[in-house]
Amino acid sequence: IKKSKNTQERGGIIQEILPAMKLVKYYAWEQFFEKEIATIRERELKLQFRNAVIKTVNLAMVFGTPPMTACVIFASYEVMVGRLSATLAFTTLSLFNILRFPLVVLPKAMRALSEALASIQRVEAFLLEDVPTDAEGVTKSTAAGVKIRKAQFKHYGKDNFTLNVPEFSAAPGELVAVVGRVGAGKSSLIHAVLGNMHPVS
Repeated sequence: IKKSKNTQERGGIIQEILPAMKLVKYYAWEQFFEKEIATIRERELKLQFRNAVIKTVNLAMVFGTPPMTACVIFASYEVMVGRLSATLAFTTLSLFNILRFPLVVLPKAMRALSEALASIQRVEAFLLEDVPTDAEGVTKSTAAGVKIRKAQFKHYGKDNFTLNVPEFSAAPGELVAVVGRVGAGKSSLIHAVLGNMHPVS
């Protein structure tokens, strides 16, 4: 589960960087994002190394446990019971060889279970996320069009950005063009009009 979380976090950052590569280059954010990705990748590699060690130990147990168990049982039988017959020995060996299959499948089943639990948690978090349909504090009007004056908006759950709108209006059927530099808040203005941002004032 921890490995999948790190992989998801790293993949999310890369998916954000690639479409906005021009913006990253423009503001010289390469080192910042490189550091973030390297930190996540380092954690991911540590978990992969631990998983590889556990897998190696498991393979050693899969192929080493049946013969060692058979040797111990045959030695105990010879000492405590008597002479070991070929029929009993080969039958016991075949039964111990059958144990290899569950030992091989068990770690794969545990891995699949952990990935399933991680996927369920991600889907559950996505489905339980609040999706505001109407901005709180905004009075609905029957008249069509948009009019905003001296307002401030923030994204839900994020306090690091504030959109200041001195005045904005759009009449019904009017064609409005929103222009500005990168990061000025053009997309945020559309979100505010659609009610997807929280009005602060």
